[in-house]
Amino acid sequence: MKRKTLTLTLILTLAVTLACSLGSLTGEDTEPDTPQPVSEKVCGDGVCDGPENPQNCPEDCSTEETQSVSPSTDDESASGESVPSTTDTPPLYIGVSVHLEGWKLGNEKLGYNQQMYESYAQNILAYSDLANSYDMPFTWETSNLIEPSAALAPNVLKELYQRGDGIGIHADLGGKTPYPGGEPQFTKDLRELRQKMENLGIPVTHASGVCSTLDWVTATLDAGFEAVTGTVDYCLKSLPTDQQSAEIQACEGPALCHDPYPGQIPEMLHPWRAADGSSWTTPAEEGLLVFSTAGALPCSTESGSPPQCDLQIIEEALAARRPGEFHSFFFVWSYGSPLEEELLRNFYEGLQPLIERGDVVWKTMPELIEAYQAFEGSAP
Repeated sequence: MKRKTLTLTLILTLAVTLACSLGSLTGEDTEPDTPQPVSEKVCGDGVCDGPENPQNCPEDCSTEETQSVSPSTDDESASGESVPSTTDTPPLYIGVSVHLEGWKLGNEKLGYNQQMYESYAQNILAYSDLANSYDMPFTWETSNLIEPSAALAPNVLKELYQRGDGIGIHADLGGKTPYPGGEPQFTKDLRELRQKMENLGIPVTHASGVCSTLDWVTATLDAGFEAVTGTVDYCLKSLPTDQQSAEIQACEGPALCHDPYPGQIPEMLHPWRAADGSSWTTPAEEGLLVFSTAGALPCSTESGSPPQCDLQIIEEALAARRPGEFHSFFFVWSYGSPLEEELLRNFYEGLQPLIERGDVVWKTMPELIEAYQAFEGSAP
């Protein structure tokens, strides 16, 4: 009997000890529970989460609380690996589209300028080398370089594609008003550009420079494209006249109303689908994918000073992110005009800390389209 009593006592003691240990691991104790605030993903709900921080939401986020519950990505674990962020805020996808235009390379009837083409191709490949040295390739968009690339060596567009750079069409067609042959001819011209690029062995899914007074959305879809980029105020010319501002009604060409549309954070961060040209600013369930632009690179060079890039606009975009949403931010550069190598390095190096902590993810436009389609497919 003594042995049975002792055994029973040990079992009870172990059970009590185990229960206490489990309680400490799960945060349970003998004191009454206090109600915990429930996150509503808004400032003022008593929970510091999502894009909230001590600067934009001091009600929910004190500096001490943020430091205690949100480990910095600069911290390291015992194994030496960076500690992953605990936030559920999605990344901001960033890239740069380069419009290849402005170089008079000739044509099939009059012949091509081999020397100018070689110089152009050499410059383009040098920019690509720099971008890829940071593992941040450009997206190249063109129309006037397609035929010279097919006719001359090196085939610069094919080489860029084989490197993994993004390739698209910069049609630069929609500014003709009225368009000769109307929408059917506009659609045909867009389709021919896509087919010429694909004849080089380069599949293309997106275009820019397609906005028009015509139904450019339907024309672009019918020409076989999945998405457009670089929407500007001129794209509003396809809306019903009573939905156009006086400035848009008076605008006579893309170069005269070329500001990015929608042009404001957070609206510019979110791609959407457009059903047709008369309603393209209103998201639809199906239709052409629309990716707006953030405009030119936020960089400048002053005489006697090194190039500088102000990434404040990217910080503003990061602060505007919301859980469960898709965010993208594409800059545009027309080459055309060259950029200093040091300026590009400054831009890329300024992004490195944001990439390393997972807030920014670099994409080419074809990759971005795939990412958004995957996001659509995963939506409940």
